[in-house]
Amino acid sequence: MTGQRSVSTIETKNPPPNAEIVGYLLHITKTIRQLQGLVLAPIGVSAGQDHFLLTLLEGGSRSSVAVGRSLNVRPSTVSKMADICERKGWVRRAAGQDDHRKVYLDLTDEGVAAAHKVQTVTSVFEKELTLLFADAADTAPVIRQMDAILAKMLSRLR
Repeated sequence: MTGQRSVSTIETKNPPPNAEIVGYLLHITKTIRQLQGLVLAPIGVSAGQDHFLLTLLEGGSRSSVAVGRSLNVRPSTVSKMADICERKGWVRRAAGQDDHRKVYLDLTDEGVAAAHKVQTVTSVFEKELTLLFADAADTAPVIRQMDAILAKMLSRLR
């Protein structure tokens, strides 16, 4: 992929000294988000927009509420992201047939193409990242479990 930097060539700052699990997770999150932004930039997609596009690609036309639940974000965040993606020609909105107050989101043809590009660069990024871990097969289930636990905690607090 021309014009893109390899994950293994991007240097990151060390995590905070004596950080406990939350400190490390925050550092990892910030680092991954920065790496993701660098990987996505050449295709004109920002971090956050990638998940938004993929959610709509996988789920088809969905209510903005369902998109928010899927992404674990507030309705205002979905609305802002839909505004941005609509301006780029990637998303279209439609009022619900039964309840016109409900907003449904769907990808345009350009949005589908952008989502496919996201899938491609994300796959390369994932492979590069996986190669950096000798025990990636053992690490992935732990990360998935942690994600599920944190999502439940967040859901209870909201």
